[in-house]
Amino acid sequence: MLDMEISIGTVILNPEFPKVVDQEIEANILVLEDDRDIRQMLSALLESEGFRVSCAADGVTGMAAISPETDLLILDIEMPFKSGFEVLKELRQTNALPVLILSSRSGGEDRVSGLNLGADDYLVKPFIPEELIARVRALLRRVPGSKTALVPTKGLNFNDDIGRAYLDGEPLELTRREYDLLHVLTGAPGRNFSRDELLERVWGLDSEVTTRQVDLVVSKIRSKLKKKGRTDLIRSVWGVGYRLDVD
Repeated sequence: MLDMEISIGTVILNPEFPKVVDQEIEANILVLEDDRDIRQMLSALLESEGFRVSCAADGVTGMAAISPETDLLILDIEMPFKSGFEVLKELRQTNALPVLILSSRSGGEDRVSGLNLGADDYLVKPFIPEELIARVRALLRRVPGSKTALVPTKGLNFNDDIGRAYLDGEPLELTRREYDLLHVLTGAPGRNFSRDELLERVWGLDSEVTTRQVDLVVSKIRSKLKKKGRTDLIRSVWGVGYRLDVD
């Protein structure tokens, strides 16, 4: 981890915090942060971990900077011209890019608003650098495969650049959670996924939802697949969870 001087109030330095294991994850990260000092610190921290980093200081410039090569977005809420919430709302209309909100707003209402708008994670300033890196790596691991479409499996295909799933060439209207869960199952057809693993992969380590939410999302996906005439894709595995059927 990079050894740097960081202003008090932005980052908590904790030498006893467990070190992040290098996962050899290469990624392009876009940081949207209006505070120059924090922006520079985040850039240096992420680059020290091997990530490629670009930055923007306002929401309008940030939206323009998002490209198919962007793997993850770190997003502040309070920014000029266009707030982080506005950026997120606009982004989610066309893009499933993983988003980590990094904000000084610690209230539950802001957390709920961010997550409901489609953020994948929410970290409050001041933060521990190792925790930020761990959360970044977790988000990058969450959905398997590259940003390009997966090889079609059982007629399913994905375009991560626009966050759209297809069945037999026809678009599926899925929510973000439905998209991510189906993406996870499709990434390893025939493999049994436990509810706990799906919960971690789709909602994250800090999620307060229960495995019941996994069942509800699977039920909604099945309902949408059934409308397309397909009832043979997601199988329940008694006492375990679910798998994408390959028979």
